[in-house]
Amino acid sequence: MDKNIREILEQLSLRTISFFSEDLSLTIDDEFQIKEVSSVELLSTTTYISLSNAISGTVAMSVSKHLSEKMAKGFLYGEITQEEIDSLCIASVTEILNITIGNIIENLTITKNGGIIDISTPDTITKSKTITKEQYTTIVVSRLKIDNEDIILSYFI
Repeated sequence: MDKNIREILEQLSLRTISFFSEDLSLTIDDEFQIKEVSSVELLSTTTYISLSNAISGTVAMSVSKHLSEKMAKGFLYGEITQEEIDSLCIASVTEILNITIGNIIENLTITKNGGIIDISTPDTITKSKTITKEQYTTIVVSRLKIDNEDIILSYFI
């Protein structure tokens, strides 16, 4: 596995854990394992951001509908309706990936050594989907757990 991909997913996993526990006040397991896989089943809400320049690939965060609701509630204060929560589920997953990837970029070895990493505007898909490795592609995954639900962080190239 490429050391830059491993470092990105390791730093992203650590930052995601701290964001969920400190900023959203949600209890999340602090253990994760990074591994290359032949396929990954994305959950109901998946946000992805493309990286380019010194490194290229796509980073994604995938969560269930239920977990995206918990994430949305973490951003809101006061009484909120289910309709308001539903309307913010996608935005919350998008914002959390955008924040966490933005937070780690400057601390990566490649950027500390002068490399520039550009990040795209986040995009989100809202249906479960399985991504299977093609002949010349790489899929690397880090799986985090929160209340027996998965947060799937992945890197595709």
